[in-house]
Amino acid sequence: MKFDDIEEIITISDVNAETKIKYQSFEVIEEIKDYFFFKLKTGERLIIPKRAINNQEDFADEIRNFQKNCRIDCLKELDWKWK
Repeated sequence: MKFDDIEEIITISDVNAETKIKYQSFEVIEEIKDYFFFKLKTGERLIIPKRAINNQEDFADEIRNFQKNCRIDCLKELDWKWK
């Protein structure tokens, strides 16, 4: 996952595909203990498992910058559990 502040897009890629999403498409970021959920204005969510993030500190900085640039909320429920 790569945040591009100049083009205002997030690029998500893996071995088989690449997706680009404009910053303006995001509504909110939700964080629980093991996952980040990026909610799009369409109602869809991009789900990032924290275990897949190589550098947690760099990713947290990117999230803060993204949140600031997009002026979107970040909801944290770190004690939330599946029932």
